[in-house]
Order: sequence, then C-alpha cells, then structure tokens
Amino acid sequence: MREKFFVLFLVVVLIFLSLIYPVNAEGYHLNPYFERYLKNPQMHTAVGIASYGLYPTSNGFGRYTIETDRIIAKATVNSLQAYDRSSSSLLPASNSKCITGQEYQPSNSDIQNGANLQFNVMMQVITTEGSQTIWLQDTARFNTIQMTVNIPRDIVANLTSGGNENISYGNGVVNPLQHGIEYYEYEGTCYRYSLPLTITYEIDVHKISGSSVQVIFKNDDRSFDTVYLPIPNVESAYIVVTPNQHEIPYDAEFVWSGYCCSQESAFTQMNSTLSMYYEGKDNKLHEFPFLFTFGTNTAETANNLLVKRDSQGIHVVTGRNNNVLLEWEKNSTSITTLRGNTTIPPWVKNTAKWWSEGQIRDTDFIKGMQYLIQNGIMYVPVTQYNSGTAQQIPTWIRNNAGLWADGQISDGEFIRAMQYLVSNSIIHINP
Repeated sequence: MREKFFVLFLVVVLIFLSLIYPVNAEGYHLNPYFERYLKNPQMHTAVGIASYGLYPTSNGFGRYTIETDRIIAKATVNSLQAYDRSSSSLLPASNSKCITGQEYQPSNSDIQNGANLQFNVMMQVITTEGSQTIWLQDTARFNTIQMTVNIPRDIVANLTSGGNENISYGNGVVNPLQHGIEYYEYEGTCYRYSLPLTITYEIDVHKISGSSVQVIFKNDDRSFDTVYLPIPNVESAYIVVTPNQHEIPYDAEFVWSGYCCSQESAFTQMNSTLSMYYEGKDNKLHEFPFLFTFGTNTAETANNLLVKRDSQGIHVVTGRNNNVLLEWEKNSTSITTLRGNTTIPPWVKNTAKWWSEGQIRDTDFIKGMQYLIQNGIMYVPVTQYNSGTAQQIPTWIRNNAGLWADGQISDGEFIRAMQYLVSNSIIHINP
C-alpha cells in the first residue's frame, strides 16, 4: 500500500509542476524543481550522482542531450548504517526477518533501519500520435541492522496523461491506483549481505516492431525481468537525459535515499563508490560528462551524506549534504566530449588527419576545435578560454590526431591530448 502512495505522490507532483511551470518560449531557464536544490545546497534530497543534461558556462548552464538504448550503474559499498529519522533509535536485529530466495515484503523494522540505493531514468517513446514519458527504476533496499538486502526490484510507470492503459507485463504485476493511474513492479529476493558489496544495475531499451517497447532489467550482468509495454504505432524508444522546464527533469540518477514511502534515512556510516555509464553511438560505454550530487526523481531523501570526487572515483561518505555540480579539481583544465546524440562531423576528423600529415596549418586545425566547442560537442572550462597565437605543438599530439582520425584511438584519448595543449598554454582556443 505504501508503494502505491509513493507512485501516486510522484504522478501528482508531475501534474502539478506541469501546470505551474510551463515551457518558456522566450528562452531556456532551469527547471524550477531542479533549481531549488541548487539554491538551497543543504536541502535534503536523495544523494549520489545524477546527470541532468547541463554543463557550466559563464552565464550559468548550457544544455546537452544524451539518447541511449543502454545505461549502467555500479556501486561498491564498503560501509553502511542508516535509520529512519522518524525513529528515535535503531531497532534490534531480531525484529527483522528475511526469507532468502522468495519475494519479500518489508517489515516495520526494515523500514526503520533501512536505506535505499535507487537507479532512476526516464524513457521517451515516440509514436505517430506523439510522445510518452516512462519512468524506470531499479532499487536495492537495505536493512542495515539485520544486514539483509531486497534486490533487485524494478518499477515502470507511464507518466503521460492517458498513457497508462495496459502499461506493461513481465514477471511482476500491474498495480492500479486512483484516477486510472497504474504502475508495474517486480520484487526481487531478499538475502543477507556482507561488506564490501558490489552492485551492478543495467537497463536496456528496445523497440519491438511498431507495437511495443521492451525494457530489460539486469542485475550483476544477468537479466532478472523483461517488461513489455504494448504501445501502438511506436517509431522509436530510448532513455533520455536532457533539460526540461515543465516536468521533473529527464535525468539519470544513482542515489542513496530513505528505505521507501517518502521516508528520510539518517546515515551514521557510509562509504560507497558510485559510477554511471551510457552506451554511445559507437556501441561503447561512456561516463556522463557532468554530474550533480543530488537526485530529484524520488520521494525519498537522505540526511548526513556528502559526495566527493578524486582520482579513484566518486565516493559517498557521511557529512553535511551539499547539492552542487560535481566538478573536477579546482583549476583543472579537463575537456570532455558530449557524445550522446551529438556526433563529431566527418570534416573535423578529416581536418585532424590533414593537420597530422602537415597538409594544413595549425590555425586551421584550431578552427576545427573551435567548432566543437561552439556547438557543444567539446567542453573547455570558461576560465581556460584565452586568445593568442598557437605555439609549437609536440609531434606526439599530431600523431594522436592522425590515429584518432583513422579510428585507432578513442575520442577520450584524443580529448586528453587536446587537454594537454590547453593546460600547457600551447594553443589558445576562443569560444
């Protein structure tokens, strides 16, 4: 019953926001639902990593879009202890039961001693009649006293008005709510865990002919639920990360939160490492280019969690909540490609190849880099923009450009070479 109230709450919030925050046709503005967390860094929400299709500019944020058929989230949990803030103390372990290998319903003690690791994404389905927005979720729910975890567990909810008929079918069930709203869920098994614990979620999306969409949920590289959404006249379906103004953001988030049902968990112990990847048009996995430390697509929240980034990865530890853009180290000159549905034009690679062979001048090559920056395909922090004349460029950089043009090295390796040029003031690129 509590699960139904949560999904109903989410849908009501979506409808409410769509009424009070319509699209502004005069220009782009941050989604107010998202922006309020940035304006209140200590405001409690789910804590972890999230991509909203936003990157920093001198005037605030720019936009990019990622469309993908496959998305993966990985977590390594080294330390974990949490409890419901409405409870004054942790309940003893003996009050909790876990039946390994069977579908599981949480007890009151699980909720009071628990934490939830949520993977939330949005799927866009394009039909001949319009588009539909589908909310997809994977979760792992922990009882941190009993050291049991209910995993995996998936939820599918069609958030489009009038799009809930025959929402889905798979291993789970469709639960009716009020006003014709439905959602699908499948409960996994409950088992005892030991730390460190590694969890891998994967969600794959496929269009099946023109009459349905298939969503495959995987846990630790194994399929555990295949869900079919019988939507007529489907033209395409994909997971999308992009800014919007009138709904809960189309983001991808991997976050810690309360156990369930709009609860907030206070974390007394936490040490986990999180990562999230999407499959690009090159059929390779890529990291999301810009990440924030908070999620917004859940009713549950977390208290006393902080996100840090270092050379070893992105870590969630105990500490004061801080809703920010998770940037690289201060004064870094990192350059990142914005892959997604934005492709590098063939002429840019041709320019790189000709430059590597000495057939064109350095200034012509730099113009190609300027094009990538101006069109949002490559990002260089605004503090690094300078004007000036190109200096002598090392031979190995030219070699890398040629290898990249021939497809022998990845975009990332090429970008790191460009990073070297900018960080050492060998070239100066104007935006």
